[in-house]
Amino acid sequence: PDYTEEDRGNASDGYFFSDPALFPQLSVFSVRSLGMRYSTPIFIFQGAGDLNTPTELVTRWIGEIEAPAKKIVVVDNASHGAFYTHADELGPFLAESVWPIAARVD
Repeated sequence: PDYTEEDRGNASDGYFFSDPALFPQLSVFSVRSLGMRYSTPIFIFQGAGDLNTPTELVTRWIGEIEAPAKKIVVVDNASHGAFYTHADELGPFLAESVWPIAARVD
């Protein structure tokens, strides 16, 4: 409901412009091809209703990977752009989960 007709038109134009170049690569990509061990912390701020990166798959993936630290926060009533639409919840997530680890890095 927050999008205008112009916003929806611009999004549609963007999809039609980018899909021919991106979809062939995206349709065969598997995140597991990157490996399951990471040397950096992994933090995910996930919209519960995300259709681009379905929450069930993301939750399963983060549970399977190895990383020095990892955390997922699933945001209710949010979709793929949760960090924009629910910025009021992103700040505390960054402050409580990410900052304590980032502050220790030289």
